[in-house]
Amino acid sequence: MTTTFPLPLECLQLIIHKVALNTDAKTLAALLRVNQYVRSATLPILYNNPFSFLPFQFYHHSKHDVAALLKLMKTLLLSLPAGQVTDLLRATYFQNSTDLRLETSVPYYSFVTTIDFRQFTPLQGSVFHIDSLRDCTGLNDHLERSGRVSRYLAEEVVCRLKNVGQHETITYAAGLELRRDFTWALCANAECIQNIAIPISDIDRYLAIVSRFKVLSNVIFVLDRNIRPVLLPILDLTPEDKVILTAQQSDRIRHLEGMISFVQEHRRVHSKVLTQGRCDKGEHALGCPTEYQHRLVQALPPLVKPHTIDNRNWTQFVAKVQDTDLSCIQNIQFQDFLTNNDSLLRRDLDRLIAQGPFLHRCRSLENLDLGYLGDDAFQWAVDERKQYDADIAGGCTPQRLLVPLRHFCVSGLPPSLGRQIDDVGYAFQDTLETINIRSLLPSDSIGLEMPEFSIGALGSSWNLPRLSRLHARVHDAGLTIHPDFIQRCPQLTFMTLSDRRQRYLVHEVVHWKPAVLSHLRSVGLKGSPALSFHPDTLKHTPDLIHLSLNLTPVNRDYFIPPVEEFEDNEQGEMNGSEEDGPSLMSLRRPPVWTWDWELPKLRSLRLTGPFAYRFQFKVLNGTPSLDDLSVDSNSVSRLHVRSVSLADLLKPGSQHSPVLQILEKERQQRRPFERQQHWSHLPQLVNLSTDDIYSTEDSVDDELVSQDMEFLHAPALKTLTLFGEWRMDKHVLDILFGKVAPGLDVVFMTSCLGHKVSDWVSSTSRNLPGVRTAMLKTDVSTSGLTDAGLEAVNDDRAGMYYTLVEPPAGRTVATPTKYTFRQ
Repeated sequence: MTTTFPLPLECLQLIIHKVALNTDAKTLAALLRVNQYVRSATLPILYNNPFSFLPFQFYHHSKHDVAALLKLMKTLLLSLPAGQVTDLLRATYFQNSTDLRLETSVPYYSFVTTIDFRQFTPLQGSVFHIDSLRDCTGLNDHLERSGRVSRYLAEEVVCRLKNVGQHETITYAAGLELRRDFTWALCANAECIQNIAIPISDIDRYLAIVSRFKVLSNVIFVLDRNIRPVLLPILDLTPEDKVILTAQQSDRIRHLEGMISFVQEHRRVHSKVLTQGRCDKGEHALGCPTEYQHRLVQALPPLVKPHTIDNRNWTQFVAKVQDTDLSCIQNIQFQDFLTNNDSLLRRDLDRLIAQGPFLHRCRSLENLDLGYLGDDAFQWAVDERKQYDADIAGGCTPQRLLVPLRHFCVSGLPPSLGRQIDDVGYAFQDTLETINIRSLLPSDSIGLEMPEFSIGALGSSWNLPRLSRLHARVHDAGLTIHPDFIQRCPQLTFMTLSDRRQRYLVHEVVHWKPAVLSHLRSVGLKGSPALSFHPDTLKHTPDLIHLSLNLTPVNRDYFIPPVEEFEDNEQGEMNGSEEDGPSLMSLRRPPVWTWDWELPKLRSLRLTGPFAYRFQFKVLNGTPSLDDLSVDSNSVSRLHVRSVSLADLLKPGSQHSPVLQILEKERQQRRPFERQQHWSHLPQLVNLSTDDIYSTEDSVDDELVSQDMEFLHAPALKTLTLFGEWRMDKHVLDILFGKVAPGLDVVFMTSCLGHKVSDWVSSTSRNLPGVRTAMLKTDVSTSGLTDAGLEAVNDDRAGMYYTLVEPPAGRTVATPTKYTFRQ
């Protein structure tokens, strides 16, 4: 310890390790200049895995990042023994002859303990990609003189079959060799290497020094060459190509055997050092053959008290789960679940299940993300919970603590009962924070008759006081949530529930009970969950930011029940049969959608199908932060027309007498107009237009509008999407754009009922000074465009759009509004 820096070495290194965890290379580099004492403490930490401080895909970053990486590589190479640096490395990174005479006073390579260059793939460009280097003239000459160019072109048969150009083929092959050589060069310090990714095509060199890897605990064998022309025209192979590919495949088998020999020999020489190993497919589509995967893990010992099971050690875990101490496992996360039942994970899960239960041994488990393990997979947890509750109720100390599971994610559950979810909810109710269900097997049964996937169907009385995230995406069944399940989750923050329900019967929908969810921020419901959602829940969600209620579309349109079904249910005429009992009858009684919720933080509201058809603009009164409103009531039947009048845009509570007279007149006239599709035999109603309803003497003049009416106002609304059959006259358009939402940037509409295209263009241009894009999905004739004052603009990138010939004064943006019309 020096007198100028009295901090003990152990304390100093703890501080430096903390800096390293934040990948703060600049601070670590600055520590090298403090004094010799601090430098000696910093070097082993900075250089033990030096490439971890660099951008993962640095070629997406600045030239400065590339230069820094090259400087690091040169520094390491210069510190190596001269015989360890190959001619290719010299020609690549020391193209200036003066660089070869440089020396380093510090053996930087001796601090390296981890060698892994898998992220620097030759396919995408890196320091192993010769086009990334500043000046490749000398390197190209060296490749030509050394005969590598002709060898690369002959050996890379797969590149040729993919029609890869000669330059790209040479670049790719040279990158592979550079990566092999640099990995090997750093093994000059093999005695200190703890983690290494070995290119399997170079396994022979490593077999010769296997005994020197005295502290090697983790090895990854990388399939670094693509030698299998999958999905390529095999018939295009020449006899020479077939000979080369056959030889390469024979070499691959030999290399895989070498991989097994490396592990076996290391285990023989250093019996308890190597604990983890796997074969990685690298950047190629095909991985290690199953036979060699199994032989590899059989040659390895059981995992030593692992804390995390994931893609890196999954196969080794499955192979010897019964011999592994699972008491310290906190996370089981396997992210590569595939829809194919023959996938590696599915086969491994079957092998895992065949070995017997294992989850009960994971006493520290907090995070579980795995496939379906069977309906009885958590029966042990249910039994433990019952015993725990019995001990507490009896005043006894529980025999054992419960597993503290916090996050549960499962993939591929069968479309029967969600018993596994109910078991998890009951057993881990005190700690569970996340439930995530992913059903990845789509089905064509998305109509009325769908198998049910039920959550909370058992009607248990357990609660989930800490659950904050509830996600379920079920594609092969109807997702049914128990009516009071949401009430049991008072801390719910994010809720995403969806199935592929397209059609339904109004009188068969069972609604959830209203819940108090004061922390809820995001709701995304689709299909059955959306239909069951009780709108009164929105009276108790002050922090809600996103709300989405949808059905699955039928060819871009949505099923909406006939209007009379809505009205009959509202009158209580279809509340269920007497056999259902009063409780079920009350749950099937449709709730009243008041649209008067106070949601001060809501920014996004998206509604489709029946929810869009029910939409009322007065929701804007309680959503001052709303900036994105999307309402799509396009119905399959095309019979669901919504007429929007000034009454719909009035602020709730307006009591001016002239207004009341107008509202009464509109109320009387609007009802037959909305239901005219059910009275098509009456021609006088079929031909009724808004011009008939709003006659000259009854229309509202601008002065009355501005002085006697108080309209809704959405100050933050920037995007309005209004799809479906929405009927509104030009007066309503002016109020909607001029009073209610004058700050719109984007307007999308799909109908032009009750007004002309010219009225729509005029209203948007006069009342929306900041609108950038306005789209109307309707047919417009050339004369109609002329009447609207539009001219065509043909942009190579944006395509055809229209702008006003005479833009209005008062525009708040420099660019003109882009008008588009689509069928």
